[in-house]
Amino acid sequence: QITRQTQFFLNPYAYNPGYAGILGDIPLIMSYRNQWSGFKGAPTTMYASGHMTGPKNTGFGAIFQRDNTGGAISKTSLELTGAYHIQLTNEDAVSFGLGLVGGQYRFDNSTLNVYDPSDIALNGLQAESKFNVDASAGMVIYGKQYYVGMSIPQLIQSRLRIQGLQTDLNKNVRHFQFMGMYRQRINENFSVQGNGFM
Repeated sequence: QITRQTQFFLNPYAYNPGYAGILGDIPLIMSYRNQWSGFKGAPTTMYASGHMTGPKNTGFGAIFQRDNTGGAISKTSLELTGAYHIQLTNEDAVSFGLGLVGGQYRFDNSTLNVYDPSDIALNGLQAESKFNVDASAGMVIYGKQYYVGMSIPQLIQSRLRIQGLQTDLNKNVRHFQFMGMYRQRINENFSVQGNGFM
């Protein structure tokens, strides 16, 4: 249910609202991913994000995202985030973040090539578009050379209200994500960095 991006380490904020304001500057990042390039109707995902340090140990940001699975399902969303940073030592800190997500979900059965158009699960091959609101939460422990964090997108598990045989099951599902990075400086010109995400 949630999008996956390659090169995730270039923008940890896109996966964890607790990362907002960590860098001290204002990174504005855009990404476009075209899977199965050359195939008609291939999945595409794009997002634009930015975050900044706020007053009194806070951080703020926003993420706009458009995900098209290449079939009947697409999603457009805007997430507004805020984070609070607590200094642990001179170099280390912990950050707690929350995000509010508004999403427009579209399920367009009319684009499908189906064996049995009368199947009641296809809702008469009608296109549906529904708006829902959900939330995300995240925590990041970080220092000059590392960060480690956990985030929970689709925290509320709000209902999508898309019709189906079991409409109550059409809802966001809570996910758990973990990420980490460590950078070892070799000399003034070189460093080695390892990243992990799951």
